[in-house]
Amino acid sequence: MAHSLCFRNNLREAERSRTMIGNYLKTALRNIMRGKGHSVINVLGLSVAMALCILIFLLVRQELSYDGFHEKGANVFRVTQTAFMGEYRTIGITPVPLGPALEDAYAGIVRTVRYANTGPVLVSHGDVTVREETVFRADPGFFEILTFQAVSGYLEGALESSSQVILNEKIVEKYFGNADPVGNWLTMDDRRHQVAGVVRVPANTIFQFDFLISIKTLTETGDNWNRNWSQSVAATLVELTTPEVAGTLEAQFPDFVENHFPRFRGIDASVMGLQPLAGIYLDSSILFDLFPKSDVLVSYVLGTLGFLLLFIACINFINVTLGRSALRGKEVGVRKTLGGTRAQLISQFWGEALLVGVAALILGLSLAHLLLPGFNGLFAKDLKIDYFDNGSTLLLALIGLTGLVVLVSGSYPALYMSRLDPTSILAHHVKAGALTVLSKVLITMQFTLSIFLMICLFAILRQLDYFANQDLGFDTSNVLVVSMPDAGLLAPMREALDDYPQITHVSAASSSFGPKRGLGQIGHTDRSGKRFSAYEYLVDYDYLSTLGIALAEGRDFSITHATDEAEGVIVNEALVRQMGWEDPIGAVVPGGEARVIGVTEDYHYRSLQYELEPVVLRLVPDRIRFLLIRTRPEGLPQTLSTVKSVWEQIAGGLPFEYYYLEDDIGRFYQRERLLGDVALYISIITLLVALLGVYSLSLLHINRRTKEIGIRSVLGASTIDTTALIGRQFALPLAVAILLACPPAYMLLSFWLGMYEFNAALGVGEFILAGSAALVLVLGTVAFQVCRKNASPLVESLMYE
Repeated sequence: MAHSLCFRNNLREAERSRTMIGNYLKTALRNIMRGKGHSVINVLGLSVAMALCILIFLLVRQELSYDGFHEKGANVFRVTQTAFMGEYRTIGITPVPLGPALEDAYAGIVRTVRYANTGPVLVSHGDVTVREETVFRADPGFFEILTFQAVSGYLEGALESSSQVILNEKIVEKYFGNADPVGNWLTMDDRRHQVAGVVRVPANTIFQFDFLISIKTLTETGDNWNRNWSQSVAATLVELTTPEVAGTLEAQFPDFVENHFPRFRGIDASVMGLQPLAGIYLDSSILFDLFPKSDVLVSYVLGTLGFLLLFIACINFINVTLGRSALRGKEVGVRKTLGGTRAQLISQFWGEALLVGVAALILGLSLAHLLLPGFNGLFAKDLKIDYFDNGSTLLLALIGLTGLVVLVSGSYPALYMSRLDPTSILAHHVKAGALTVLSKVLITMQFTLSIFLMICLFAILRQLDYFANQDLGFDTSNVLVVSMPDAGLLAPMREALDDYPQITHVSAASSSFGPKRGLGQIGHTDRSGKRFSAYEYLVDYDYLSTLGIALAEGRDFSITHATDEAEGVIVNEALVRQMGWEDPIGAVVPGGEARVIGVTEDYHYRSLQYELEPVVLRLVPDRIRFLLIRTRPEGLPQTLSTVKSVWEQIAGGLPFEYYYLEDDIGRFYQRERLLGDVALYISIITLLVALLGVYSLSLLHINRRTKEIGIRSVLGASTIDTTALIGRQFALPLAVAILLACPPAYMLLSFWLGMYEFNAALGVGEFILAGSAALVLVLGTVAFQVCRKNASPLVESLMYE
């Protein structure tokens, strides 16, 4: 009997709970629908912020996951060198014989693997012939220390033979269509390779090869690579017995350097180190690296801005809820009078926040799917929204994101409204639409963040404009650069192109200018004994005139001076200053017998981020790789067609690969343009979300003072007067926000611009422009609301309660 009574009580309690939850849900939906405009603003602001946070999460997750899938990854390290290059810098490539020597020298090393890319390779199969940049060479142990999935064929042992190749599955269709390539043959630089297997290369690995062949194709060429300790071309990977062995090995490396690097004996110039495999992608400080790099700064900026945008959207929710407090006050008062507890009221408000959060999540996911292609294009990624990938981390992140939004957005309104005294509420002591102290603080924070981002945006755009208009010391316009794998093509190409009047100059060089220029560096010592390095270009005749580089003194290379190729060099003014030469013509360049025949004015062959450094130009026509063709500005498409036609006649089946020098120079500033694009998009979104809050709050304020506005209109108040009246409540927060945003923006931008040797000096213009833009946009938002109200019949305003 007692058991039955207890069961019935439990049923009644459960029914009561379901009824209460149902009532709260109905009330929440009713309140949301009652303020449709404000609810839409809340959902829209939160959904945009959540969409951006989802995309940023996908990007940052991939950036942090590089090479985390290798089973032996914790034991794999890359060998680095610290070498003098004007200053001591860490480089990521090492001599070819280093790997086997390390394996023989230290018991803590299980095996070593060399991974090299020695330049473009001409790959052909059937009618397809392409110069491929992504042909890499590796030791047979590559697939023993690294974990990759075979799609077809086999991987282990494939690199034992110098006549086999492993293909990335993404490249198969290009050469074989839908056929299985295993067992078929490719011709690679006149050498035939049989396809042993096809491998799946994930997006989150630094080993982005399309073709992988044996390192033996390099070491068996007869060029003595196995004994060449003076040239670094390969990344050397080592598998250790345990990760802790790394520190012990690094302590022993100085003796190894002394024994194996004769040119570094007695000087602290090549200190070897070990870098964990998982840390390679995130370290952008390494020079001469074969591996792609993460731009950690962009990831940090994106993550911070995504969080700030979400915070601004949550502020909107809190402000609008507080602004509507009096409209909800009677409901709260009645519920408290009828016995409603504070816990029940808090549950109700959090329930409303949950509904808004879920609605924002659904819309945010839709926006994320819609924006994903553009986001991938902006960051050159192939991100996918997969809710159950990587241990359902995205699904868990979405749940956590929604919970965070609900917690932040719903906490203060729930706690604030639930503590109000019923008597004060029912006596109309709570004003709707008035900005409380907390609201003013929150909206000031919104304005501060928005103005801060606008200042940064204007400064970045100004620096980009500076890059675009700075005199580089040579003329980048109308210069066509053609990749030339065979230096023997230079003479016939020059002779053929000289017959066309639209082509004014033809020359060639070993390196181009862009980020993948492949410059050589040589070490020197000036008169004081100070060591420095100079960049070395191997060039052809007419190099200076083709690029428009001015001579400060001396002469250019000339075919009439037979000794120029063996004995003459041209240097820039930076090298002259470094050496302290008063009369450089005829001076001997350190480290050789060549004498200076000319001095160029300084020109920016590197990014404007760097100072003007010494340059040495040598006349070596048989080692050039790039054909430089200056054309007249008119008829560029026709000229390009002419050059291509001449190339096909002379170069036979070699592919015609070209770009314009102006575009190549522009690649120096890809990171800055990316930052500019990110700052632009985030600034616009952040400002729009903040203005949505201003729109909602000004609407509440206008509704609260509708009758007053109507009376003022009858007495002759203009739209400007009313806008000033309503906008006054935003004046102080906006003024304080401008004062708060300027100091951190100034410090951050000063630090950022300080990273560039040449930069656009930071002025007051960016700060004035950002503050003025914020003022105009806020007043414009308020004025729009006022105009809407003034457009309604005046009698409605006078009768409004």
